[in-house]
Amino acid sequence: MPSTDPVNMEHVERAYQAFKEVVDADTEVMDYKRVQAGFSRLNNNERVALWEKFGSEKPEGSRKGYKAIIKDLLDATDDKAA
Repeated sequence: MPSTDPVNMEHVERAYQAFKEVVDADTEVMDYKRVQAGFSRLNNNERVALWEKFGSEKPEGSRKGYKAIIKDLLDATDDKAA
């Protein structure tokens, strides 16, 4: 059954900017907890809108796209930090 949760594009845009900032930061270990916390605040339809917004974008010089990197961050734990 499809979700009827409304999509707040302001939430999607803030998550997009924050996640992109985490990925683009010049650090060895990315702030996966920030990404996980932000993602948990989005409803299912907002998550779909976020993935659509990233599309096939890739960070400069990266072979992986933002979506793949963010999915890795969502799966990260203290034991396997990204």
